[in-house]
Amino acid sequence: MCKGHYECLLEFYRHAYDSHNLFGHYSNCESNQIFVNNRIEKMKWISLLGQEYSSGSYFRAYYLENNSEDKASFPGCILYLFQHLITINETVITHTFAFVEWYSSYSLGSYQPMLNEGIEL
Repeated sequence: MCKGHYECLLEFYRHAYDSHNLFGHYSNCESNQIFVNNRIEKMKWISLLGQEYSSGSYFRAYYLENNSEDKASFPGCILYLFQHLITINETVITHTFAFVEWYSSYSLGSYQPMLNEGIEL
């Protein structure tokens, strides 16, 4: 995994498990930290809710605020899918990720750079 993508993975663990000091970088992990290695297993495709996605798949993610009826959509493209193993309290946990390139959303819909590819922003 490239260094920049690894940094994103490490930050994910720190935010998801709500602890900045619990997870250690592979180059300087202390004995009281959980080691986050930089090895991943890339996947060709994944099935979610009856839909199959692969690297290069375009999608639109919808986000709904907890206290609001307002929806926001965010278009993106999956750069690659991967699994990462991490050991927490002697238990190996498999996390599955999609590394995504996000596109800007346009509320007016006047600029559609990807319309020829079947994507409407």
